[in-house]
Amino acid sequence: GDVLCVEMPYYRGGTLTKLLGKLGRPPEPLLRRWFLEIAEGLADLHAQKICHRDLKCDNIFCTSAEPDYADVLLGDLGLAVRLENSGDTIREYAGTPATMAPEIAAAAGAPYSLNGDVWSLAGVYCQIATGQLPAWQERSVDSLVATIPSQYAAGVADVLRYALVRDPKSRPSASEVVAFLRDR
Repeated sequence: GDVLCVEMPYYRGGTLTKLLGKLGRPPEPLLRRWFLEIAEGLADLHAQKICHRDLKCDNIFCTSAEPDYADVLLGDLGLAVRLENSGDTIREYAGTPATMAPEIAAAAGAPYSLNGDVWSLAGVYCQIATGQLPAWQERSVDSLVATIPSQYAAGVADVLRYALVRDPKSRPSASEVVAFLRDR
């Protein structure tokens, strides 16, 4: 069959998890910049009909160990799959449960599509803002949004409300998340 090969340069800043461990909660301008970069990367993958399936801070790489100079890039495409058409579904259970969309986590073999990555994108954003993985399994979306520290403006919570839509048919696409972020 077809094999998808992705070549990436070495990023000396390590993973976003590592950088956040040193930094703690980033200032809001940095948080917003990183989230836009991650969302743009995901939208680019989806435009090529590639579903990442394991989007988390451990799979996001930083160009620098200095937060103010670090750009972030999606990596570790080991679980990624290329779809024939953007609307195709996937049935294979794959990914990290803490950032996995509810429709994927609910039942092995349940169909999901590219927008499962959008839920994971919001999970990454929540982790960047709060310093911990989202406990979406035990909480409602509103209670997750309530975990956003008060140091951030309401717009940060608005992004989570926009992307954390439990119904996959109503969830925005990655490119819609990018447009939403650019409007704020």
